[in-house]
Amino acid sequence: MAVPAFGARRYRPLGGARRPLRFGGVALLGIGVQTGVALFVAHRVLAGIDAEPVVLANLAKLAAVCCAFLVTFAGYRLAVFTPRSLLEFRDRPILGPADGPVPTWLLSALLLAGLAARLLFLAVAPVAYGDAVSYSWVAWAIGHGRAWEADPFWHSLFDYWQALLVWAGLGQYPALVLSSLIPGTALIVPAVLLTWNLYGRTAAVVAGLAVALHPRLIEYSVNGYAESFFLHAALWALWGATTLIAAPRRRLAAVALGAGAATWVLVRNEAALIALVLGLLPWLLRRDLGLRAWLPAASLTVLAATAVVVPTLAVDTMLFGHPQLLAKATNATRQHVEMLDPVAAARETYAIEAGQTRQADSPRSRLQVVADRWPQNVRYTLERLPGMLLSPIFLAALLLPALARRRGGGRREWPLLAFTLWPLLFYPLLQLEPRMLLPTVIGCCLFGAAGLVVLGRFVAERLRGEYWAWTPATATLLLLGVLIVPLALHSEAERGPHRAIGAWLAESVPERVAIYGDGYGYVSSSSFWAGRRAEPRPWTNSSEQLTGWLDQQGPAVLVLYDGYRRAYNPDLTSIAPGGPTAMSRIEVLPFRGSDRVEVWANREAAKLLNVGERAAGGMPAGRVAAASQ
Repeated sequence: MAVPAFGARRYRPLGGARRPLRFGGVALLGIGVQTGVALFVAHRVLAGIDAEPVVLANLAKLAAVCCAFLVTFAGYRLAVFTPRSLLEFRDRPILGPADGPVPTWLLSALLLAGLAARLLFLAVAPVAYGDAVSYSWVAWAIGHGRAWEADPFWHSLFDYWQALLVWAGLGQYPALVLSSLIPGTALIVPAVLLTWNLYGRTAAVVAGLAVALHPRLIEYSVNGYAESFFLHAALWALWGATTLIAAPRRRLAAVALGAGAATWVLVRNEAALIALVLGLLPWLLRRDLGLRAWLPAASLTVLAATAVVVPTLAVDTMLFGHPQLLAKATNATRQHVEMLDPVAAARETYAIEAGQTRQADSPRSRLQVVADRWPQNVRYTLERLPGMLLSPIFLAALLLPALARRRGGGRREWPLLAFTLWPLLFYPLLQLEPRMLLPTVIGCCLFGAAGLVVLGRFVAERLRGEYWAWTPATATLLLLGVLIVPLALHSEAERGPHRAIGAWLAESVPERVAIYGDGYGYVSSSSFWAGRRAEPRPWTNSSEQLTGWLDQQGPAVLVLYDGYRRAYNPDLTSIAPGGPTAMSRIEVLPFRGSDRVEVWANREAAKLLNVGERAAGGMPAGRVAAASQ
């Protein structure tokens, strides 16, 4: 009689062709986690710590190894060398669609929780920065009937939504905040409905709380960016596609799919690819019904999309003279992007001479740019993804298929999976910014909610205590809640100083004096708080060339930031007061940490500001010292 091998009664490795695939998948996942955590900890967490580089590098490696060990250990234990108890457990139908509609009181409670968390973040970090400022000026001009003043490059359907708030009488900053706060809070509703239909009541509650409390979703719900607006529309499109797979005759689902996808595309044009996928998935997954059964839903979807697109293009033509659907040029035409090569990107974007810039203008050269940029973008994606996920909820999402084979959602999960993977598969080809990973964050919240419910049930049965069922979800949600205030404090520390610069500009620079300064959102974020528009200065390494250019702009001031010069223009020579252009340094202001902001005036502005000979040779020593403290 053969003696059973050690552990044969407890473990049953998955045989056949799937076993090496699972083994390799877990190994690749561990490598990805180790690389991403190491890059994130080294470049984002420990970057500001004053210590020996070798110490910081070893700390980053230690954190990466620990995370990779936990992930690979759990992966091999659950997906490759699976315990027999888990094999029996995961065949049980624990997850499935909930009966009946979502209770109104439940949605109301989740919305209140989400609103409270967002207002807390806003109270700690009332900031405006980056693209949100550009969107705000477009909306401000449209809302006041002066669309000709708007920059069409920054225009999208989101601006019309914010312009409605301006037209209703709100100030510029309240309109900026509410334009993202309203859809960012309402985002909870389609997230709950989607999870309710896929995985049931408990998973829907956890998903709703995860979306309500996730720090990154909160941050982009109060900062005036367009993300919460189009993601809210995208989730309704996702709900429509998922519902149509189960019920092709649901008219409301077809309308939600068409209108939501069109709204998404009118804000992020490249989303036309994933919108097309979502539109085709119901038919591809239910081809057994035949084409005729899908004609009513397809017709309603197209009509709903047309009802959003046509009026938008008509208003664009009325206000701007032509449709603005593809006003923003694709990043594939640029040789450099600021996240990967900041100096070269700034030179390409803001060069003072046209000969200093070069863009890919042929299909072959564009493909070459994409091929050259892709490896750097993948590395950058791994570096920034941990900081966007901000919790182990993505691990629960990965555990879901290992813990629950019979999930009830079946093929209806495919639209959500496509939505989750879309940023990881597309944006590294062009240009990835961290906010572009938010669909992945939302997908991890929804899949992870289901994974936490199943994990909690498994733990409760193993430990023989029903109260253990909520432990994984409670711990994860508490971690998300604890991170809200630290992220808000970080945002305030990074962007809050712009308010003081703006207050000084409002008090000291009259309307007839133009404001120029460093690009990439530096001077525009400061001037926003002064109620003034500002233009980015040209990029150059020659201070003589820069001051000569400023002297030709009429009365103007130049706002220079230490942080911008260090990151984007490190070889710019120092500006010499006086000389042929008679530049006058009129103020030095503190900024982040030890960084300073210098404000220079050209000759015409100096006369208007009554800058005397003493200022022409530099700012008085007492004010320099006070600003440096």
